Amino acid sequence: MKKLTLLVLFLLLCLGLICTGLCGCSLLEKFIDLPEISLPTKEETAPAEQSFTLPITTEFYAEPSWDAPVVSILKAGSTVSYSQVVTISGVTWAQTDQGWFAMEGTRPAPEVEIFSQYFVYNTRAFPYDSIPVYDQPASFSNVLGRAEPGDLLEITEMAETPEGTWGFASLGWVNMQNVYVESHVAGLHHGFGVVREMDVAFSDLPNWQSTAAEYADAGFRFEIYEQIFIDGSWWAFTPYGWVCMDYVYEEGTVGTRPCKAMVIDKTPLNVRLAPGTDNKILSTLRYGDYVQILERVTCNGKDWGFTGKGWIYMDLTEIQ
Repeated sequence: MKKLTLLVLFLLLCLGLICTGLCGCSLLEKFIDLPEISLPTKEETAPAEQSFTLPITTEFYAEPSWDAPVVSILKAGSTVSYSQVVTISGVTWAQTDQGWFAMEGTRPAPEVEIFSQYFVYNTRAFPYDSIPVYDQPASFSNVLGRAEPGDLLEITEMAETPEGTWGFASLGWVNMQNVYVESHVAGLHHGFGVVREMDVAFSDLPNWQSTAAEYADAGFRFEIYEQIFIDGSWWAFTPYGWVCMDYVYEEGTVGTRPCKAMVIDKTPLNVRLAPGTDNKILSTLRYGDYVQILERVTCNGKDWGFTGKGWIYMDLTEIQ
């Protein structure tokens, strides 16, 4: 009987040990205090920042990619701190507070593609100023030279920076706010013009050596998309090409023959879109009306005057 009792106790002890292995808890822990054992933990530390002095004016990108947007530009000699470095397609990129920049590796050369014909120009306030050409698309980078108003630029690459849009030509980088591209869109000097003389040429380029695309006679009215100042004259880009404004009256400006006139014809005097009786009637003037004439143009032997709202036949008025 005693042996049977010992056997039962032994079996119960074995069963308890088995349960401890399966459940992770020992029945003996209630009666025996075991010391807690803690494993050593590895302390994580942030990578130390390193400094780098930029050898040239450098662009910083939103991501480590040449196709990512440029978020900032620093000039040569600036010191930056970086903490992360990655190599992608043979280019080593470093991450800074300003963005990602390429520490090693060069930007792939762009495919040569002429976007269009661009011409250097400035505002009417500073028509004689040339514009600087830089080695990088940034106004604080090195100036390589200057481009004169009227210079033709073949832009092969564009870049968007915090300073705006830049274009790369054979001379270097220029800010595109000073460059005009031929476009049938209203520019800074948009308006309408009327030819003042006979056989005025419209050319493919804004210079006297270019080929004339067509000719127009006095009274011909056209839209002016933009104007640039070249060699002492303003040139206008139109649907028909470039024309020198020396032979054109720009509507709304005071011309060379302004005057004041009174309508003397008893019948209503038509105010037309352009000089000539075959042009659209915009409104009429009545006998005795006074009108300010901004410019007069002779068309087919007849004198026409611009009122600011259209053209009238001057033979039916009396100049005051």
